Amino acid sequence: MQNYFTVSQAAKKLGVCPETIRRWDNEGTLKATRHPANNYRLYDEDSINKISFLRCTNVEQAQEHKRIAPKRKYTSIELFAGAGGLALGMEWAGIDHILLNEIDKYACSTLRKTGQNGMS
Repeated sequence: MQNYFTVSQAAKKLGVCPETIRRWDNEGTLKATRHPANNYRLYDEDSINKISFLRCTNVEQAQEHKRIAPKRKYTSIELFAGAGGLALGMEWAGIDHILLNEIDKYACSTLRKTGQNGMS
């Protein structure tokens, strides 16, 4: 018998919010079976493992992304950097950062760990 997980359990296992699990279900990305007594969504372990594998594969593909060489040098500053998602995309597009500014201590910690240059 396969293990089944509720929406919150599946979200915790995949590291996403429960609303993402519901959206994936509505889009058909992650199929749910319904509990016969209460009609709650349940997800089998194989489906969750498949989604987990696909997410890991996409992360690995993103890490292998090659930086584009622009025709001339561009630089930028980011005043509300957050965890650096936009900065990473700009870096992949060939734009160098002079400054990444963020006040949130957790976002700053993420920026330090990812090695974003110019972080203050």
